[in-house]
Amino acid sequence: MRIGNNDVDGADRKALDKAVTKLWVGMGKELERFLDTVGPSQPSAPIYHYTTAAGLQGIADECAIFLTDASYLSDKTELRYGRELISEILTERKDRASGALGAFYRERLATFDPFSGHFRATYYVASFCERSDLLSQWRTYGDESAGFALGFPAETFVSGGQIMTLAPEASALHRIEYVRETQKQIISHVLQCCEESFLRDIGQATNVHDERILDASYFGLFMLQLASLLPQFKHPMFHEEREWRLTLSRMREGDDELVDFRALGKDLLPFVRFPLKLPNGLLPLCEIVVSPANEPALQSRTVRKLLRRKQYPEGSVKVVEPEIPLEFR
Repeated sequence: MRIGNNDVDGADRKALDKAVTKLWVGMGKELERFLDTVGPSQPSAPIYHYTTAAGLQGIADECAIFLTDASYLSDKTELRYGRELISEILTERKDRASGALGAFYRERLATFDPFSGHFRATYYVASFCERSDLLSQWRTYGDESAGFALGFPAETFVSGGQIMTLAPEASALHRIEYVRETQKQIISHVLQCCEESFLRDIGQATNVHDERILDASYFGLFMLQLASLLPQFKHPMFHEEREWRLTLSRMREGDDELVDFRALGKDLLPFVRFPLKLPNGLLPLCEIVVSPANEPALQSRTVRKLLRRKQYPEGSVKVVEPEIPLEFR
């Protein structure tokens, strides 16, 4: 991992990157353990990716899910919501901190904005839902046309599993947290871990040079850890979605070797392909649910034809017509 920080260069640059990477890995494991205590870290049943007819065709043809730049999500408040919540808690902790930690907060973390300056964080995401027939999702992905909910077995995106070994670097599946108090607990836990590690290490520094490296390293650690939480939080009003999100984080400009582009309406969207092809050349699908719009019975027959064309074994993917009666006008 290389972070964007202009405070150091040369040999110090390498020392900084090595230090941040080591801290990042350790803190990441600790955060995973904590998240297990506030909610499930892996889905227990199939999760569903809602998409359009064109989306289904692209996924079937390429055996990949497309992770879109989160800046282009339909809910423009998403990342801003998490950033404002983190800033609120940072301010509270800064006001209470003293000594070396207080100075660090005032000088380094006076503002929290991972989308500008040296970091310029970008998130590429694909959304999944625990529910296979959700009205709000059909209105988004099936408005006056065919929409589909693609069901993937719970184990598809398990860390270390067959699919994740094919994934772009730094990809992870997270459960979206909607409860504001729980969101605050997660942020506070991350900060507490970072603070304890910072105070331990800064107390062992023997000269100004080491303090400088540690100070820059911990600025990177705090920013990376906090920024990684942003795609995991949504406003409580969206709780019915029960979303899981596949996220690829890019933390500096120039991390674009995986990025491609596609047109959607009047926009040009950056995206990253997340490969899902199994050794048999097929997607790990278990179910496809057809939207209530645009003749679902006809669309169900078409989906079955598509599956046969792609050589999915008969009955291996269940095709389901919706229970929700819906008419778009």
